[in-house]
Amino acid sequence: MGNTLQTRPHVAVLTETTHAAGRNILRGIALYVREHESWSVYYAPRALGDKAASWLKNWDGNGMIVRISSEAAMEEIRQYGKPMINMIGGQPADPECPQVLVSDEEIGRRAAEYFIKNGFDRFAFLGMKNEVWSLGRKIGFFNALTEHGHSMQTLELPSFYESDYEQSWETLEEQVAAWAEGLPRPCAVFCANDDLGCHLIEACRRAAIRVPDELALLGADNDILFCELCAPPLSSIDANHFLAGYQAAAMLDRLMRGETPDSARLYVPPGEIVVRQSSNILAVDDRNLVDAVRFIEEHACENITVDTVAGHAFLSRSVLQRRFKAAFGQTVHERILQERIKLARRLLVGTTLSVAEVAEKSGFTHQEYMGVVFRRHLKTSPAQYRKKFQKN
Repeated sequence: MGNTLQTRPHVAVLTETTHAAGRNILRGIALYVREHESWSVYYAPRALGDKAASWLKNWDGNGMIVRISSEAAMEEIRQYGKPMINMIGGQPADPECPQVLVSDEEIGRRAAEYFIKNGFDRFAFLGMKNEVWSLGRKIGFFNALTEHGHSMQTLELPSFYESDYEQSWETLEEQVAAWAEGLPRPCAVFCANDDLGCHLIEACRRAAIRVPDELALLGADNDILFCELCAPPLSSIDANHFLAGYQAAAMLDRLMRGETPDSARLYVPPGEIVVRQSSNILAVDDRNLVDAVRFIEEHACENITVDTVAGHAFLSRSVLQRRFKAAFGQTVHERILQERIKLARRLLVGTTLSVAEVAEKSGFTHQEYMGVVFRRHLKTSPAQYRKKFQKN
């Protein structure tokens, strides 16, 4: 039987509601509560940098899920002595206050891999100073580029999430526009979040820079309101705050039952890249290669081969392989596998299909071959990947 009104756990959730990240955390928590527990959830609209709520001092609840950027507020909340899940990075792992975090470094790596596979060889990063999440995304982007022999230009702005931020919108855009004008063309720019991506799009408009033809832009967090308000609409990486919220609720549930979590820190992998107009371009002038890539993206999960792709691109197999490797740093077969792996990962995490069914729908000839590919590219089996990342 479910909890009665008297025994129902009282849980406080302190996360920002001004951005999609915090709202998606709330959605993930709500799903867990509907599926597993009946909680009384206390929350109120707030911003990331707000102080701790004054009512918490006299609140006699059972647990908390907290995403607050103020260290002073976090220290105050810790003193209440409630079971708590911390959803802000940059703090030491604490078994008594475990963390559930989106993987910022992996988000940065995904951004680099996306741009590299689209043929770019010039890169830039737009981030924020003194923000742990921005630094993590910058590190992941930089490391992935370095592994492929690339470098990047960087601009980091003061955080405009802080309450004492005083720089005007006009001054900010002038600074960003001046930086954008100095970037090489074409250039792939990873913006640490969607706010920054929107700022850069407006700065490009001011500087008469064409997006995506001259600068291809990719944000992070997939805040749909921000992304679709931009002109052109902003491509973005889904950071997977929804799954983070779900996992945070699951971990808090165990804490409130007196159980010890398996780890003091859990990282949730990013979701898919939602491609919109701001990055929907291949940085190659070879029309045959563009046709080949688009064909692979549309048909990779069918029974296509390198010869199939070569025929569609009106090139011989050897010419296609040589030009493809030179432009994208990978073979045609590797690109096909990459697209199949992407779909398989999404199906493993987001559906209840069997591993065999996932293999079939993803274009692998059989389940065993998909297992070999997963172990080679992801260092894990499909079943282990599902167990680690599926919400339930």
